[in-house]
Amino acid sequence: MISTAKQSVYKRVMCCTCQRGQCCPSLLEKNHMKAPSSPKKITWIIGLLLGIAGIISHYTHIDWLSKHTFICLMAGFLVLAAGTTFKDL
Repeated sequence: MISTAKQSVYKRVMCCTCQRGQCCPSLLEKNHMKAPSSPKKITWIIGLLLGIAGIISHYTHIDWLSKHTFICLMAGFLVLAAGTTFKDL
């Protein structure tokens, strides 16, 4: 068992992000990082469909889509990234 004096020193050593002498429960406190939000259902479905279309068009030949496989994958990723970054998207 650690004594009370050693516990307080241990807590001060453990917390390197806020320098307050206590351990933060997470980095998502005020003045640290902003918590990501879950995207709306329609945003998630659009990103998923774009990603699936990009993957399918890579392995099969679809006239317009096979030429733009990378763009479909990137657009799907960007839609999902924007959905988690911005709260109302």
